[in-house]
Amino acid sequence: MNTERTKGVWRVPAVLAFIFLSCFASVGALIAKSSGDPSFGIEPDYYAKALSWDRSRAVLAASDALGWSSEVGAAEGNLRVTLRDRAGVPVVGASVEAEVFAWNRSADRRRLTLDEVSPGVYEAALDAAGRWAVRLRGEREADVYLHEATLIGRSP
Repeated sequence: MNTERTKGVWRVPAVLAFIFLSCFASVGALIAKSSGDPSFGIEPDYYAKALSWDRSRAVLAASDALGWSSEVGAAEGNLRVTLRDRAGVPVVGASVEAEVFAWNRSADRRRLTLDEVSPGVYEAALDAAGRWAVRLRGEREADVYLHEATLIGRSP
C-alpha cells in the first residue's frame, strides 16, 4: 500500500470539517450578538399584525376620516402631544397612549400613558435625547386616532 497516498486522504474531510465548523461558529456568534443587543430589534407580534392587515387598514382609514391632527414634541423631560380636531379645536378628555422607542434601541420599547395637562395637551415623562419613534393612540368615546411620528429630542 502506498503510504504517501493514504496520508493525504484525511486532508479533504479535515478542510471540509473546518469550513463547516467555522460557518457554524460564525452564525452562532451572530445569533448571540443579535439576541442580546437592544439595538437589534424586530416588530413585536409581526406575524399577528400581518394576518390582521385588512382590519388594521380599516382602523387607520377610520382614524384618518376623523380629521384629527397631532403635534409631537419634547418639553422639560416629557413627551408632549397636542391633539386637535378637524376644525383646529383642542381634543379634550381623550385617553392617549404612546409606544416609544429610540431608533438606536428598537428592542427597548416603552408604553406611556399621557395625562392631559391643559385642554388638548397631553404629557408623559420621557427622557427624549436622540431620535425616537412615537406611535400614538388617542381615544375619545367611539373615536380612535392613530398616528406615527418621529421625535428628535435635544440632549440635556
